[in-house]
Amino acid sequence: MKILFTILTVCVISLSATAQTSYEIIAAGGGFGNPAPSYVPNMLTINVGDTVRFINTQGTHNVHGGEDDFPDNPEFFSSGVPTPAPWEFEYVFNEPGEYGFHCTQGNHSSTQFGVITVVIPNSLNELPAVEVGLYPNPVVDRLAVESSEVIDRVELRDVHGRLVFSERFNGAMNKIYLSTFELSSGLYSVSVFTNEGVGVKQLFKD
Repeated sequence: MKILFTILTVCVISLSATAQTSYEIIAAGGGFGNPAPSYVPNMLTINVGDTVRFINTQGTHNVHGGEDDFPDNPEFFSSGVPTPAPWEFEYVFNEPGEYGFHCTQGNHSSTQFGVITVVIPNSLNELPAVEVGLYPNPVVDRLAVESSEVIDRVELRDVHGRLVFSERFNGAMNKIYLSTFELSSGLYSVSVFTNEGVGVKQLFKD
């Protein structure tokens, strides 16, 4: 009996340590007199194996992270053609990396887009968010990226989730400078990867 109890205890601890989390992203807006189409939230950082449930509460939308629009996505996913509310779509993210997605209805992708960052959990089954700062923001030609931890890699993605910049830094630096002169004007997602976690911020280029 004692041996059986020990085995059951170990199993329960193991299952608790590998439990996955489910997140929700709301799709809404669009149509005459309604707010601009959007996803809320439009940026998430999750662990490998976590589930994201997309819920359409208003209007005609879809969620599309397919190869045609996001060739750099580690995996590809789509809810199909835009469909009127209500509907739900779930996807389990099993590969680490950054996933761009948007709505393909009309011109919705100009405001209805997002990025999901999938990380490998550490020994505590969670990779904490890291405090990061971007200066100046909006930026013109030179961006300072500052982190509470040593910076390992920085990635920039445009509003469609396409990777436009990626660089790894080997020095023990908490602050680096990037040239943004050649970036087109608009909104970007900046992901700062460290050995202790990842920080994601939005950046606007004038």
